Amino acid sequence: MKHILPLGLIGLIIIGVLYFLQDDYPRPLEADFAQAISDQDFTATFFIDGAGEEREIGLRLDLQDMRRMNTISELEFFVDGIATTFYYQDLVMNEFNGSVTKRQSCLCEENDYRPIVRVNFKERGEVYSATYSFNLQIEEPS
Repeated sequence: MKHILPLGLIGLIIIGVLYFLQDDYPRPLEADFAQAISDQDFTATFFIDGAGEEREIGLRLDLQDMRRMNTISELEFFVDGIATTFYYQDLVMNEFNGSVTKRQSCLCEENDYRPIVRVNFKERGEVYSATYSFNLQIEEPS
């Protein structure tokens, strides 16, 4: 019994250290169809997941340089397309980990999506903008 208690305590310490020191990184995007466009600020990925009435479309923004993560104080983007229009806005940025994903259900039947995405962000008091044009075509299995 004298040997089991210290080993159990050491095990609990190791588990606690592993839990608190784990990396908080964005999970990989899992979607049926996706297209990514990168520039010096972000990688923007427009995606479509599911089919029929359960189809979801969305946008994921990943910051290119994680060292800039704490310098961005506001972020918003607008997705404008024939199938759908939606936006995301965060003017506080308390929980920004370098990646933002916005999903929305879509009752659309199109196989050709060409949304235009406008991203605005504030970094160190300066406002910056970027525009991305996507052309995503869906190949439904027959």
